Amino acid sequence: MATPADRKTSAVVLFSGGHAKPATRAALAELLWSLPWLQITLTEDWDALRWERLAPYDLAIAYTGGRDHTCTAEQLAGLHRFLERGGGFVPLHFTTMNANPDFISLIGARFIGHPPYGPFTVRVTDPHHPITQGLPTIEIEDECYRSEYPDREAIRVLQASHHPSGIDGEPSSWVREIGPGRLFYSALGHDARSFAHPVLRDLLTRGLRWTARLDPQ
Repeated sequence: MATPADRKTSAVVLFSGGHAKPATRAALAELLWSLPWLQITLTEDWDALRWERLAPYDLAIAYTGGRDHTCTAEQLAGLHRFLERGGGFVPLHFTTMNANPDFISLIGARFIGHPPYGPFTVRVTDPHHPITQGLPTIEIEDECYRSEYPDREAIRVLQASHHPSGIDGEPSSWVREIGPGRLFYSALGHDARSFAHPVLRDLLTRGLRWTARLDPQ
C-alpha cells in the first residue's frame, strides 16, 4: 500500500465539445501521461463531475466547451463540493464556453471571441505567483481569446495576451482559491501544436502541481 509521500496525484480528465478533436486529446493526454507524479483517468462523461464519482480524485481537468451544452446542477454541485473538500480544478481553453452561467462564474470568464488563429505573445503579469515565477514570455501560434468576466476581482491574473489585431493585456491564465480548493485556468491549447510548445507545457505542469498543492517548480 502506497504511503502519502509516494502516492501519485490522481486526476479525472473530461473531454467534450468540438475543440476536443482526437489529435488534440492525444496531445494533452500525452503531456499528462508524461508527468511521473500524476495518474489520470480519461472520460467523455460529464457525470464524472457528480460528487460520488469525483470524490476519489485529487484533481479534475476539463477540456470541454459548447455554447449549447449545459453543465447540470448535480454536476456543478459535485464540483463545488470537491473544491470545498480541497480538490483542484483545471479548466482549459474553450471550457469557458458553457450554457450554465454558474459554471462559467466558477471558472471566472465567458469566451466571447478571438481573431484568426495565428502568432501572438503571452507575458507574465504576476511574477510573484509560484506558477509564473521565472516563467518566460510565450511566443505561440494559437487562438487569442477575448472573454467577459462575471467578477474580475474573483480571479488572480497570471498572464496576459498581446495580439497584432489590437488585443493588449487580455487575461490568458489565472487562479482562484475557493475555500480550501484551488482552480487554475489557461486559455491556450487550441490543438496539438499548442501542447508541443515547451513553455506552455511548463506552465500547465506548474498549474497542475499548484492546484494539487505540490511545489509548482
